[in-house]
Amino acid sequence: MKGDFTRWTFDASKRYSSVRLQQGRVLLDADWNEQLDIIAYREQIGNQEIIGLNGVPDLSSFLVDFDNNEIKLGAGRCYVEGVLCENLQEDYQLDITEVLGIEGEGDYLLYLEVWQHHITVIEDQQLQEPALGGPDTTTRTQTYWQLKAAKLEDKEKGSIPFWKIQGEGRFYIRNYKSRIKLPI
Repeated sequence: MKGDFTRWTFDASKRYSSVRLQQGRVLLDADWNEQLDIIAYREQIGNQEIIGLNGVPDLSSFLVDFDNNEIKLGAGRCYVEGVLCENLQEDYQLDITEVLGIEGEGDYLLYLEVWQHHITVIEDQQLQEPALGGPDTTTRTQTYWQLKAAKLEDKEKGSIPFWKIQGEGRFYIRNYKSRIKLPI
């Protein structure tokens, strides 16, 4: 972890629903961060229970289309293990060779790998506080996602839908993978 944190106190097994400040007590970053972790955990679990482990709000969100050696992803939202992923760019393009896991012709399953990235003042200068002479007082987390592919060797076994990488037509990302870990 790149930030300067006292400690991580979030423990889902304690089933805490909030952190309460008391009058005249010292406020530590651990308390603030635990409250944020409680909220993030509850949001992620709630999304999984309402949406399911993975889902899109409409069929055009993250829609995959092929154009020669390019893959286009439609703009929209996708939930991966309850974590919101957003593609704000319409027809986001990737060269097929940029998608990890694609090695020549064949049948592939496309999926999203998702993680939380810790942002400090080194990556975002706007985190400096000008009223205090420029120090950073906080950090941020940002959701990152990456399109990846897994080659389907034996597509006759199991019920995973598959699509040919070469050829025309549109298809949807049907399987997702995540490496989300709380607390962040």
